[in-house]
Amino acid sequence: MQSWALFATSTPGEKTPLGVEIDPTLAWGSRDGFAAAFEYAVLFPLAGLDNPAQHLLAKPAQLARVRLLYRF
Repeated sequence: MQSWALFATSTPGEKTPLGVEIDPTLAWGSRDGFAAAFEYAVLFPLAGLDNPAQHLLAKPAQLARVRLLYRF
């Protein structure tokens, strides 16, 4: 997914491109009610998330999550 700001003046970097995000998920489920999922996400920030006033560049952000489930 790629995100853009509607107005460049509403972002810290005063640019419209915000970032690109990738969100893959691996999921497994069994017939007896057990399920598991591994979710990962990474955001690659673009110029709109930089802060040139403070000389800061946005860095990539990541998330990893494991979900375990038992349905009864």
